[in-house]
Amino acid sequence: MFRRVIPALVLLAFVTPLRAEDKVDAKKLKGTWVREVDNNKISFEFKDEKTFRCYLKPGGVEDGPVIDCEFTLDKDGVMDFTITEIDKKNVENLPDKGAKFSFKIVVEKDKMTISDLKGTEDEGAKQLVQGEYTKK
Repeated sequence: MFRRVIPALVLLAFVTPLRAEDKVDAKKLKGTWVREVDNNKISFEFKDEKTFRCYLKPGGVEDGPVIDCEFTLDKDGVMDFTITEIDKKNVENLPDKGAKFSFKIVVEKDKMTISDLKGTEDEGAKQLVQGEYTKK
């Protein structure tokens, strides 16, 4: 019986610390995270533990839409956010103020990965938002 218990305890000793690090801390998000896809640039500037600003630069445009959001982040890395202000700068098909979305976020050192975007059925938006970001 002890032969089975000891390997299980050793495995548990390695798995438990990994779970603790899986938790996303909103403080680690602070700063700017950038992603480029097909000449489109998106960046998230996390100002504090509850607000961020999103900059969109479609087709390499320097002065693109700016979106301000408030967010909550749960222990599993799911971020729920609401658009509080939006300057569309003549870009169509963007959501309006008050729109709600969510996505899963994983942060490792200077890399952030976003997946499971919910709140839109627009595949173009999903392709732009979901993926790896680098810290600027």
